[in-house]
Amino acid sequence: MKTRSANLPDFENPPVIEVVLGIQFDRIASFQTIHAGHLWDGFRRDFPQVQEHPPLEPTFETFGTKPVAEGVKLELMSGPLPFPRLWFLNDAQTQLIQFQPDRFIHNWRKVKEGDVYPRYERIKTRFLDELATLEKFFSEHRLGDLRPNQCEITYVNHILSADGENLCEQPESVFRFFRKDFDQSVLEQFEDSRFQIRFVLCDEKKSPIGRLHVNAQPARSRDGQPMIALTLTARAGTSAPTLEAASQFLDFGRDKIVRCFAEITTDIMHDRWGRRQ
Repeated sequence: MKTRSANLPDFENPPVIEVVLGIQFDRIASFQTIHAGHLWDGFRRDFPQVQEHPPLEPTFETFGTKPVAEGVKLELMSGPLPFPRLWFLNDAQTQLIQFQPDRFIHNWRKVKEGDVYPRYERIKTRFLDELATLEKFFSEHRLGDLRPNQCEITYVNHILSADGENLCEQPESVFRFFRKDFDQSVLEQFEDSRFQIRFVLCDEKKSPIGRLHVNAQPARSRDGQPMIALTLTARAGTSAPTLEAASQFLDFGRDKIVRCFAEITTDIMHDRWGRRQ
């Protein structure tokens, strides 16, 4: 199991409620519906529940290219329908695998108040074991090689307000870069804020390889209390089409996410979460 990087910020009670590790790979064109049941057999013991969801579109972090305009997407379908995204879930709903012929994802989720965050190292170890099972399945059924082309890691955090508090109205208590030194009487009551920030991720040669996406928005907890949902995603192409290269980026991306999280949030929040380093 990989150990933590030196001087990586650490919290006793971090506000993380979900961690997602995923790879995108060259599409396995020969994968058919008949293979789905056999694939589930390899995971059924730990993930006895199955759901179907719409497939995810391919995602690439690119640089120096003209962005694709967003708008209505019209497709004329011929031949078989797109393969669905399969979810394999454990009984507690805290762990799930997502699979489609070009994507493999592992989620850990906090479902109940007593669910304990198992930490990145354990989640990653399990993810790599599952990838080994998938790679073996592709080989045994002669479906093709598993060749990663993008990988990503996401942390979802729910920053809860204390009793009688509304952090949505006080973003300066949560984020270092917020200031409220303007004349609030002119603008009247501050309600909430939402933002999205992107940082470029670079390799050792300072060449861009991907991005760190930071998204924050106001939300409500299950009991109706105001909170801030903060999501950080590190995504990049792999340095080589191998699982080893994908694994290396996951560690790199996790490091960037944790350091960014600690840098943009305040000491007030760090005290609440029990910062240890």
